[in-house]
Amino acid sequence: MILIPILLAHLLLLANLRFEAWPEMLVYPYLLDHGFKLYQDIINPYAPIFTGFLYFFFKVFGLSLSNLKLLTWGIIFASDIIIYRIASRRYGHIAGLLALSFFVIFQPLLDGNGLWYDLALTPVLLLAFDRQSPFLVAVAFFMKQSVLWLFVILFKKWRQLLISLISLFLISYFLFLVSGNLAAYLFWPWHFALTIMPTMPGHKDWGTPGLWFMALIPFILPTLLWLRHRRFNSPEPFLWMSLSFLLILPRFGLFHLQPALAFTALVLAQHSRKIPKLFLACYIVISSFLWFRHIKLFWHQPTRFFEPEIMQAAEKLKSFTVPEKPILFLNAPDQIMILANRLPAKPWAITFPWYLELPGMQQRFIDALINQQVQAIVFSP
Repeated sequence: MILIPILLAHLLLLANLRFEAWPEMLVYPYLLDHGFKLYQDIINPYAPIFTGFLYFFFKVFGLSLSNLKLLTWGIIFASDIIIYRIASRRYGHIAGLLALSFFVIFQPLLDGNGLWYDLALTPVLLLAFDRQSPFLVAVAFFMKQSVLWLFVILFKKWRQLLISLISLFLISYFLFLVSGNLAAYLFWPWHFALTIMPTMPGHKDWGTPGLWFMALIPFILPTLLWLRHRRFNSPEPFLWMSLSFLLILPRFGLFHLQPALAFTALVLAQHSRKIPKLFLACYIVISSFLWFRHIKLFWHQPTRFFEPEIMQAAEKLKSFTVPEKPILFLNAPDQIMILANRLPAKPWAITFPWYLELPGMQQRFIDALINQQVQAIVFSP
């Protein structure tokens, strides 16, 4: 059976390529586990479902880099299976294998070997597509608000979508009301994230021509196939692909394209019998070149953000500070707090200008540092 070798090949690639351990994926649950309140003590512009999931996952299995890797690869493996099942059921077994192979080839190339909100969205949105589920789209929205782009697809089911959104909001409203940080919840992921953050200095990042070239490569052939045969096929997978692609804006990052790539694989499966051999040959050549470069740069490289110098800095911090008093992490690698088992002052935020340039925010931090008697500063230029 060809399916198993493809899945194993994907796992083999991920296990040997550099893993990107985005610090927030560990820092958020670490701080929650040490009594910090989400949004009130942890400045976080994302909706709460996925952060809450991370907290409970690590609470059960333990907070560690190895468990973060296992969770990440589990989510990717789930996306693999769902892509194959959807494509094979709708377009045939061969089309399913083609869709899965396409996803496996390009998924690591789009910075996919690391957990971020977009990667976590991928299996949820695939299931939402397959079941045409407004509820699952609403769940995805409460994981990351940029899913808003996809609401237009479900305009015929707007009542179910609205009921789902209101229900999830009321549940979260009650939970944050009980925990005593409702005002912070209403501000950071909703008022700030949707209206203020897009205008803040440093937030927008439109990428470079080289990165856009890399971002567009996987989408060229499926898009051309759909444009050529759009009169004969359902537009559904293409619409989900196109609107998911908008997740890359306004802050460019290849890893934001994980959901769009999954739907691109389904578009390719839909047109699997109509792929010109010349196009296919060009794709094989281009992907081979990209993989040659990717392996040269990232094969057997240490986990990003947990390099040896970060480990050494954490040991140094641990040696001359005590656990009882907080530390100011100023433009520093925040993962050091986990490695050294130290806590920041409350509130804590990553040192980004779109948080610190809010009126009154810097004074709030300064007052907190004085009141909590910060013992040390971890600083990097």
